[in-house]
Amino acid sequence: MKEFDSLQQDMQEVSEAVKKVKARHGITSLSFESCNGVERFWSSRGGKGNLAGTRQGKYGRDPEGNFEKL
Repeated sequence: MKEFDSLQQDMQEVSEAVKKVKARHGITSLSFESCNGVERFWSSRGGKGNLAGTRQGKYGRDPEGNFEKL
């Protein structure tokens, strides 16, 4: 259970950052996926102006790379 508590604390910080991004851009729904070299996000503004993006690194995530619009 200790591992969950530690992860939960980190995820709360992520959740607060996500809330700020949603408020700044008027987003009602935001999903983010990160796994083995690929990062993707999907966002919605109440069904209007939906956006999605992806970025991938050849050997892992590229935190310096930009997202490409899908």
